[in-house]
Amino acid sequence: MEPLLENITSNVKGGVVESCLHPWMAIVNYTQGDTEHICGGILVHKKYVLTAAQCAMAEPAVYEVYLGKHDRFDNSDGVLYAVSTITVRFLDVSDSLFSDYAVLKLANAADTNNPRILPIDLGKRTIWNGEMCQIIGWGTQAGDNLQYPQIANVAILNNTQCAQDLEDDITDNMICAVNQIPAVCPGDAVNQIPAVCTGDIGGPLICQTDGKWEVHGITSLADSACAQDVPDVYTRISANFDALNRMIPGSENGNHGFGNGNGNGNS
Repeated sequence: MEPLLENITSNVKGGVVESCLHPWMAIVNYTQGDTEHICGGILVHKKYVLTAAQCAMAEPAVYEVYLGKHDRFDNSDGVLYAVSTITVRFLDVSDSLFSDYAVLKLANAADTNNPRILPIDLGKRTIWNGEMCQIIGWGTQAGDNLQYPQIANVAILNNTQCAQDLEDDITDNMICAVNQIPAVCPGDAVNQIPAVCTGDIGGPLICQTDGKWEVHGITSLADSACAQDVPDVYTRISANFDALNRMIPGSENGNHGFGNGNGNGNS
């Protein structure tokens, strides 16, 4: 597969270039006290968003989800949704089936007539060592989350090598990747992401299957310094596919509600 950076295109809407908008991207906010961006998320069905378990350990009422958002600082940008229920696969390092994910059910179905809001399909196939994928998020290592989302191209790393590099256990429910070439969205040409950072947890690892984008990982563990040569760890979607099917109605047929996976990853 060709490096995904070569496939990045830009759409101009109202004079604003938004080359890094992924229509399945979500922002998960924690609203207890001052509203705070805490994690990324992934729209996989018109009523369901995936994120990391560590992002959703409180009651549903204290969370909100932004969809169709590009400018994190503009409250009028994107559509805000309340969360009605949360199903958590608890983070437990002693569990041989280690998984880190939560399913957030939206109080109201996402407006998929909005061209900036579109679910992405769950990936079921095996992701191979060396395969090129992408990560996306608003996170940063500098203390403040970014105004615009950023993309980085990553290469999948086999679990054996990943465990050696991290000097830690990597189970079959995990998938590892290391950064290749950073890309950046308009408006933040200085702070290019070398890897997933604070605020990116819960966001997607997306890969292409026959030209169609699928989510194959949920960002779970990242190096605190966002070091480019340190593998990041994701919850492997394919290992949890059956469990997710039981949680998300319609996902067993592969389209996850209105998700068709036809977004180009950069529109």
